[in-house]
Amino acid sequence: MVTRNNYETMRALAAQQFAQSDHDAAVGRFGLQRDERFIYLSFLADDYRICVADGCVQVRLDDAWQTAGVDEAMTIYDLLTYAKPQAKPAKSFASIDSLNKALISSAPKNAQAYANQAQHLDEHPEHIAAAMGAIGARMVDGGDIAAQIELFAGLDAQLRFWASDDEFAAQLQVLFDENTLAFMHFETAWYAANALVKKLMNAFESEIG
Repeated sequence: MVTRNNYETMRALAAQQFAQSDHDAAVGRFGLQRDERFIYLSFLADDYRICVADGCVQVRLDDAWQTAGVDEAMTIYDLLTYAKPQAKPAKSFASIDSLNKALISSAPKNAQAYANQAQHLDEHPEHIAAAMGAIGARMVDGGDIAAQIELFAGLDAQLRFWASDDEFAAQLQVLFDENTLAFMHFETAWYAANALVKKLMNAFESEIG
């Protein structure tokens, strides 16, 4: 079982590895801005920067730079160091479970992964669309409520919500571009999904007051 302390250890190692990586390659590959101290990028519609000296990832919230969460940092490290040179978004979407069929048996089921969050959303469904809009997503077809957001550099993800009924519990599903594994490892997709769901739930809490 991976504990939060393990995650922090993994983040520290990934930061060290990024600090030693070819920064110019990442900047050139995605057309990012940089200065002597930081590389700047947009991730899930928020502004981020990475310290080139130590790999620390920060996010700008309320006009102040703060240390980014583990899920966000781990996704950004992988995007900037793993993405294949000719990777392009497919602009069609699939569940995380189906991105890599060889690993489906060892992966959590997408429809069940965010059951607690889906149940909470189901208590105030009238605020879901507003919360999706608040995080920078645009409404699309799918589920009972669905929205699409840019993950990074033209690579999008979708959130789909189904309300509960007499037979089924509410569901919250994250879908990724079908070419996502050309940009990141399969395991990293779960970091990205967690970051997106966390962002949605924070906005949802603000909407319901």
